[in-house]
Amino acid sequence: MISIKEAEEEFLKYRNLFDLENENIQRKYNHTKNVEKNTEIISKSLDLNEEQINLAKLISLLHDIGRFEEYKEFKKKRTFLDSKPSNHAEYGVEILKKNNFIRNFVKEDNYDDLIYTAIRNHNKKEIEENLTEEEKLFCKILRDADKLDILHLSETTYWKEPGINIENELINEEAFKLFMKKEVIDNKLVTNQVNKLVSKLALIFDIQFKQSFIIIKENDYFNKIIDRFDFKNIDTKLKIEKIRKLGNEYINTEVR
Repeated sequence: MISIKEAEEEFLKYRNLFDLENENIQRKYNHTKNVEKNTEIISKSLDLNEEQINLAKLISLLHDIGRFEEYKEFKKKRTFLDSKPSNHAEYGVEILKKNNFIRNFVKEDNYDDLIYTAIRNHNKKEIEENLTEEEKLFCKILRDADKLDILHLSETTYWKEPGINIENELINEEAFKLFMKKEVIDNKLVTNQVNKLVSKLALIFDIQFKQSFIIIKENDYFNKIIDRFDFKNIDTKLKIEKIRKLGNEYINTEVR
C-alpha cells in the first residue's frame, strides 16, 4: 500500500536539503507539485483505483528528483549544466537506486521497476518500445502531466531572463514544417528562443489523454503563450499565426 502523504512529507524533507534561496530549486519543487496535481486529475479521469492514482502521484513526485542534485552541482561549479550534458531522468533513477533511497518514499518494492521506467521515459521524444500496457499507461500519464506544467511555465515564466530577444528572431523553416505536420520538434532544431517557443507549443502533438486537452483548452495555454509576445519580424509573425490556427484546431478536435 502506497502512503502518498508520507511520500509527500519525505519529498519535502529532500527538497529542504538544498539551498532554500535558490530560485531554481523552488521552481523545480513547484513544478513537481503541479505535475502531481495534474497527474491526479488525469488518473481520476481514467477511472483508476486509489492505489493506481497514488502510484501515479508517487511517480510524479519523483520524476525530476535528479534536477535538485544538478542545480546544487551547477551552483558549486557554475559550468555544470553547460559543460556536462546530463539526462536528469536517468540521473534521477540512479539517485533512487543508490543506497535504496527509494524506500524513503515507498516501503514495498513491487512497484520499483515501473517507477523507474516511467521516470526514464518522461523526457524522451518517444516512449521506449516493448513495455507492458501498465508501463505504457503510467509513462503516458506522467508525460502528459509534465507537459501540462511545461505549457503553464511557458505562459508564465520562461523567456523572462534579461537579454532575451525572442520577438526579433526567425523561426527555423524545418521546425515550422514539423509543427505544420503535427509533429514534435527535435532539440537540435531549437537554435534560438523563438524556436524553443515553437517546440513548447508543439508539445500538444504528444498529449495522450482527452482530460489533458481539456486542461489546455480551459486554461487557454496555447493562445496565452503566443500572446505574451509582439513579434517584430514579419515572417515570424505570419508563421506564428499559422501555428496558432493549426494548434487551436487540433486542441478543439481532441477535446470533442
